[in-house]
Amino acid sequence: MISRPVGCRDGETMMHNEVHKILQNAQVRFASWLGRYKPWHGDNGITERNLSFQFGTAFLNLNPTGLAFMEVPFAAESDGPVRNHIDGYFHCENFDLLLECKVVSSESHIKAIASDIGRMRNKLLHEQIQKSHLKEIPKKMYSVVLAETWYSKIVDWWKDKKDADLDWSREGFPQDWHYGVVEVLHLKDENKWTLYWLYGVSPAIEVTMETYTAEH
Repeated sequence: MISRPVGCRDGETMMHNEVHKILQNAQVRFASWLGRYKPWHGDNGITERNLSFQFGTAFLNLNPTGLAFMEVPFAAESDGPVRNHIDGYFHCENFDLLLECKVVSSESHIKAIASDIGRMRNKLLHEQIQKSHLKEIPKKMYSVVLAETWYSKIVDWWKDKKDADLDWSREGFPQDWHYGVVEVLHLKDENKWTLYWLYGVSPAIEVTMETYTAEH
């Protein structure tokens, strides 16, 4: 089950619908897999790499001529060392997505997501993505964060519910982003846990082509 993005306004739904479709595709397949295999052992849960893999597989299923790359390197400063990575980069004819993933169980993980959002707003990252294209020209980029949690109280915080139990800071979570929740699977064992995906989508990052056309 996928909720409508929190705070989504009319006229701003195109990319949220695209991400919605990607996550819905991923959720159906992943929930089916979890009915066949349990990938966690005690406190050793599913890793962030699984999230980027599930997202990427669903993206390519819906955009078979698209591109999907994981752990894409970039330099955070001009002429600086290439020591940073984003979890995933996805390109298709109409849009590009930058992806960062996290597994969330504490406030420190929420702060790490806020840090990831800041990294994806780096214009040098956008420029380096553009310059790496050999043929296609990116039209619009969007940043996406995807997180996994088993805790309903974290889900309530993510939705910004007024009666949420957690009073964690929302610093670093832009108000012009849109946030939503995917219910992936409800376990029917004695614990009755529910697995959730939390996601956020940025406004469009306008791509300027002056540098790209000059160097290609």
